[in-house]
Amino acid sequence: MMRRRVWNPARPSREGDESITLQCGTSNVGACKYGTTCSNGAFGACVGAVSPVPEICGNVIDDDCDGSIDEVADCPITPPTCTCPPSAVNAARSTR
Repeated sequence: MMRRRVWNPARPSREGDESITLQCGTSNVGACKYGTTCSNGAFGACVGAVSPVPEICGNVIDDDCDGSIDEVADCPITPPTCTCPPSAVNAARSTR
């Protein structure tokens, strides 16, 4: 197995060395993932990074990559609603 090395900007350029990668992206928390900028031995666009998106309530994923899942500020808790069938409403009224 080949050891993955990360590019060090303080060292001389080694572009063309396919064993070197440069990390890119914003975070490696929650749904976010770092990507790399090396493909076929040349540095270029960031590939494979997953960036934060607004929180999607109820999916149990940290979409905005802040370390919290479905936080209340983004996902207010609302009481469940129910609809009673007409027969149950009529039965409740007739017992009064």
